[in-house]
Amino acid sequence: MREITLKFFLFTVGILFFTGGACPSNDTTASDKIAQTEIYQSYLIAQNGQNYDVTAYFRVGGKTGTTLALSAPSKIIFNGQAMQEHLNTSSGTFYTVSVPGNTPNGTFAFTDRKGKTYTNNIDLSKVGLKSNALRVNGTVPISIPLSRPASDSMSFNLEMNDQTVFVELTQDDTTEAYFDKTKNSIIILPSAWKKISKGNVAMILEVRNDIPTQQGTTLGGNIEFTYNATPLNVALIKGKSKENNSLAKTKTTNANNVAQSNSKIIKSVNTNISVNQ
Repeated sequence: MREITLKFFLFTVGILFFTGGACPSNDTTASDKIAQTEIYQSYLIAQNGQNYDVTAYFRVGGKTGTTLALSAPSKIIFNGQAMQEHLNTSSGTFYTVSVPGNTPNGTFAFTDRKGKTYTNNIDLSKVGLKSNALRVNGTVPISIPLSRPASDSMSFNLEMNDQTVFVELTQDDTTEAYFDKTKNSIIILPSAWKKISKGNVAMILEVRNDIPTQQGTTLGGNIEFTYNATPLNVALIKGKSKENNSLAKTKTTNANNVAQSNSKIIKSVNTNISVNQ
């Protein structure tokens, strides 16, 4: 069930990124009905279990335009495999193929009706969390380095026991985690742990790499690669914050002072009683 939900989420997010957050058209038309210079390319490679689901859209005029059904001799090839055409009322026309999850590189070759081929590549090397296991108390920021340098086209989120922690590029009062480019590390702040129950935590880094196409019409295009890195095991030991520890020490000190004061009063009273006797 989790894999199905993740697949649907990534597919939905992929469409939103294809379109820059705008609502894409689900209409479709044949590619022989338009000028070939009006074609926009959108590609998505998304992890699905042990495989990658590869999806291609072709649109008229830009990223939200009408979808295209490719007319012969137009075609789309991914890593040497012909992609299969699909049509539905919610998405329009799109093309898919599935490849193993250890595929190192992706190459899309799109040929238009005039026989011109546009070749676009993306590196499928993964970025992960460079740590075997962690033990945290949730009261101080922790820094987790990435396994290799992250490019500017990458963005991240964390899943911790099914709780999403958004990884931002800058830090403000609402930030739970952020990416420190100079350290090439994810910084997780104490606020992120407040919604996580203590015990064993499966920390999953969700990665999205969105790059422009290298070849295409003047309208351009994009390639998006989304995946989950290998989970990191975290032992969360809920601890007291520095403020709480300081407050506890203050209360203890005050209690001791009161006890000492009371002791002096009792001694004074006993002395007076003894003198009077």
